[in-house]
Amino acid sequence: MSGRGEASGSSRGLSIKIHLIAFGLLCFLPAFVAAAVGGLDLAKRERGRVQEDLRRLVEGFSIAVDAEMAQLTKSMQALATSRALSDGDFEAFRSQAMQVAQDNDAAIALREPSGQHIFNTVIEPGTAPMPLTSDPVMRAADARAIATGQPVTSDLYVATGARRPFVSVVMPIVKDGKVAALLSIAATPERVTRQLRLGPLGQAGWLGAVVGTDNRVIARTRELDRFVGAPATGDLAAAIKASRAGVLPSVTLDGVAVLTGFRTGANGWTTIVAVPEAVLNEPVRRVTQLLTVAGLIVLLVTVTGGWIYGRFIGRELDTLAENARRMQRHTPLKPFKLSIREVATAQQALTQAGHNAEELLRELDHRVKNTLSVVQAIAARTVSDPGEKRTMSGRVAALTRAHEALSQARWEGVALDRLLRGILDDAGLGATMGGPALTLSPRATTSLAQVVQELADNARSHGALTVPEGRVDVTWTLVGDAVELTWVEKNGPAVPDTFKPGFGLKVAELCVVRQLNGVLAIRPATTGWTVVMTIPLRSPLGVAATLA
Repeated sequence: MSGRGEASGSSRGLSIKIHLIAFGLLCFLPAFVAAAVGGLDLAKRERGRVQEDLRRLVEGFSIAVDAEMAQLTKSMQALATSRALSDGDFEAFRSQAMQVAQDNDAAIALREPSGQHIFNTVIEPGTAPMPLTSDPVMRAADARAIATGQPVTSDLYVATGARRPFVSVVMPIVKDGKVAALLSIAATPERVTRQLRLGPLGQAGWLGAVVGTDNRVIARTRELDRFVGAPATGDLAAAIKASRAGVLPSVTLDGVAVLTGFRTGANGWTTIVAVPEAVLNEPVRRVTQLLTVAGLIVLLVTVTGGWIYGRFIGRELDTLAENARRMQRHTPLKPFKLSIREVATAQQALTQAGHNAEELLRELDHRVKNTLSVVQAIAARTVSDPGEKRTMSGRVAALTRAHEALSQARWEGVALDRLLRGILDDAGLGATMGGPALTLSPRATTSLAQVVQELADNARSHGALTVPEGRVDVTWTLVGDAVELTWVEKNGPAVPDTFKPGFGLKVAELCVVRQLNGVLAIRPATTGWTVVMTIPLRSPLGVAATLA
């Protein structure tokens, strides 16, 4: 039993295919980590480049919006110097204003400081003048222009009667140190939006916008009609209030997570450019996907290659192991043609070792037989007493029988029943035997051969075999992790109570106790001797027997 446990324990290691796969993965892992670090660093730099593009776009758009409104301001300043206006020739001035309005695709109005229209380029002559401007944003712009005497850019407002939003540049007309009139040019949000040229970036989800000093949307590159006049989100409004320029993560009015850059221009308006987080994270996503695909491909190649090549190497190693087992069983070797030099060298060395072992065993058998024959001859000539001579001859014969059995089994172990039958037959005992199939180790074979020989000699000299009707029963059974072998003599004379075990029985006891780490109990009976031996199958002294 213990021998089988050792055999199974030796095969618990991982196969060479698993080792090759693990080796391939260990080689691949540093390269993959280096590629991942490099790829993520590249993605980080790409993200930084996108953020830099964001800042440049914000600055460029802010300048473009300021320039557009400055152009309208210059047009108003030029128109405000018209002689027709200073002479009060409003018909001539209207003609000039119509030309400027047409050139700028805008509407121009001349108003009294109270806000009452004098004329408007969108109203035909002779039409009733438009009512006073009621929008608080426009009224506030008029008030600033009157107070400062300087051009003022308004935030988004809804013109009276137009029902659509505009932004205006209000130019105060000063006469005799007083504001005599207000000249204004109105532009649509679409005009401001045209300064936010995103091109392909707009198709990728980028967003440009302009908010006024009141943080309401003036221009927007996406869904302008829906969001014009809407207030900026709270986090963006707070950032604009805290700084004239910056970058922050936020969410657009239509719910898109973005990284937003902003810059407040000279006229107080804030230009905004937002890049979606999905676009910003695209480099990282691409690198991650690339690394994932590459990693899976390399992993597949590594596992497949390790598995295939491991099978190739494993077949050669299996051939080597099989031939080692065949040598152990003394059967013909399996034909082999090995491609791996080290395995082929090991196979050749194993084969040669097998041949050497066979030669050594043959030589050992021959020498042991000769030695035992010499011992037998010396004993026959040295011992003169017939009883002693028979005893000595039996002991040598038992050792010879044990050696022959081991030699025939190639020193791999001898069946217990075979050993007992051979020794008892040599001793002329027709004993009855029975028990489970057990294979004795070489050490236990010689020890038990001596014990059985001594018991047989004792039975002939002092036990049941001293009478014709006497007989011997030898049985054995497994008790836990030990084998219990019982020698029972029957139909013999009673053993006297005063009888003391002689040298032979003491030798038997020493063999069981000292060589097999067992226990021997000798009990004289009314019909002969009863001897019980308990021998552990496995002990610190080694393996005694295994189940056959």
